[in-house]
Amino acid sequence: MTKPSGSSTMSFGSSATPFRAKSNQQPASIADIARHLECLSELIVGSWDESNGYRAREIMPRHCPATFQTEFISMDFGAWPHLPALEDYLKHCDNLRLVNPAWRMNAYNFSAFVDRELQTAVVWFTSGPSSQPANDEGNWNTHRESVSKLKWRRREGDGEWECYCHSVIRGGGVAVPMG
Repeated sequence: MTKPSGSSTMSFGSSATPFRAKSNQQPASIADIARHLECLSELIVGSWDESNGYRAREIMPRHCPATFQTEFISMDFGAWPHLPALEDYLKHCDNLRLVNPAWRMNAYNFSAFVDRELQTAVVWFTSGPSSQPANDEGNWNTHRESVSKLKWRRREGDGEWECYCHSVIRGGGVAVPMG
């Protein structure tokens, strides 16, 4: 398995291709687990960009429970309210793409911290928009970056890794319009 390198715009054809670790065939080291979770995280984040949302609806339910939550920490983050369930999150992403069809996100610097004893992990990454129409007709224009983390744990039953929470830290200001 090769880890995607550097900064890239995440999209349907993302180079993030995680290996599928079976519960009886776990990666041998913390470094292998970290690389695996970084790739899974890139796959999930990349799925958000597809214009029709199909990829996110295919990928996220495989790797996220129905109770998937968001935690957005900001002074003004109307684009991403607290969402208590995966389906709410997916609907919100669909609406974001509908209102902002040119919106794409650059995601980079994926870095996993794994606690083997607790069977949990956090994958940190930075992100920012890659398509920024700037005009006075209500479109958004921002160059701010966000710091995000995806929280992972072992799923009960099959022992696979599941992403159960997306947290974002972003400063105040005008965010992406929602409609």
